[in-house]
Amino acid sequence: MFHKLSRKSIAAGLILAFCYVLCFFRFGFCLHFLLLCLFYSILLFAAIVDFDSMYIPDSVHFVILLLAVLSFFDPLSPSLMSRLMGAVTAGGFLMLLSLISHGGVGFGDIKLLFSAGFLLGFSKNIMSLLLGYSLAGSFCVFLLFFQKLDRKTAIPMAPFFAISFFLCSLWGDAILMWYLGFFLYP
Repeated sequence: MFHKLSRKSIAAGLILAFCYVLCFFRFGFCLHFLLLCLFYSILLFAAIVDFDSMYIPDSVHFVILLLAVLSFFDPLSPSLMSRLMGAVTAGGFLMLLSLISHGGVGFGDIKLLFSAGFLLGFSKNIMSLLLGYSLAGSFCVFLLFFQKLDRKTAIPMAPFFAISFFLCSLWGDAILMWYLGFFLYP
């Protein structure tokens, strides 16, 4: 018996297919490709759940940490020191921001950046943090302009982090060089 697929399910499938194809063209079929495809799948799940409920399940963080452990067998993965720095720096920054803002940053977002740091390493995780907040800020300015939200509206961050993790996992080095070009080559 066939059930009618929802638009959200079809969109999610198309988004994942697009991500998988780009990842394949970037890395070819290898362990790194497989790990990133699993990472994109769990990120899409987290983004959908966070968008719907403002909550990121703990299973998301555990799966990302498991992928990070498996990635130790991947020659394209970052060093242990980079992983530790990426997890502690991004997760610690969000934790500090949460304490200062009295809960303005959700603990799920903190755990997401912390666990992703173990998979992506320092530079790609920090770039993902900055890009995620830049995307969210741009989106919010747009919605504020059209009065679709106010300054107190809670924003689910996992969708923006998912986009930034995807972009930085594929083209993180190029994005970093482009960004640093604004400061190094005036």
